[in-house]
Amino acid sequence: MGALAAARQTEEAVDARYRESYRLSADLATRFGWAPTQRVLPRFSYVERADTIYQAFVATVLADALGLAQTASVLGQAPLAFAGNDYEIYYDTHPDPSVLRSWRYGSAKPDASRPDVLLRRRASGEVLVIDAKYRVEGTQATEDSRKDISAYMALYGLDTVVIAYPGQPPARCAVVSGQGKTILELPIGPWPGLKTELADELPKLVAAMLPPVY
Repeated sequence: MGALAAARQTEEAVDARYRESYRLSADLATRFGWAPTQRVLPRFSYVERADTIYQAFVATVLADALGLAQTASVLGQAPLAFAGNDYEIYYDTHPDPSVLRSWRYGSAKPDASRPDVLLRRRASGEVLVIDAKYRVEGTQATEDSRKDISAYMALYGLDTVVIAYPGQPPARCAVVSGQGKTILELPIGPWPGLKTELADELPKLVAAMLPPVY
């Protein structure tokens, strides 16, 4: 911490290399450093990063099963991440209101929700929200995941949504249904035969697509 506490020289403030080195050093010192006067912090958690990686994996394998092409060289560079003749996938983005809007659109406090994966049928505009959660309870999706996806159901007025989670093969939807609402829980992981299994399950996902409510 002594070097970080020292006065910064002029070149350290104006040279991008020095600025980046200082930022990285400060970040490491905050996360892993310790002194008698410093509050102990929990070790850096990679949970959020694991969720992000899994989210990208789910979007990519679903797009592959649908035969969609990536629209940009870097995933996430464009809101419309994958496109084809019949379907398209929006990835980790606040949808344009013409694609999907919530009941809060146009309110005094509009939302900025970002569905992990949004599958859309180009001809009709029908959609399906897919929430990718890198967590399990045993071999099943977690109750927290169901609560999170239920919030999307309420926000967008959807009757059917999907949780993708790293369960056990095969990739077959489990159905949680009641009072006209349905959650499809779809295990997706990097196992042999995943593409074929997803292709077999696509009719069930496509059948769940509905026009936006709001």
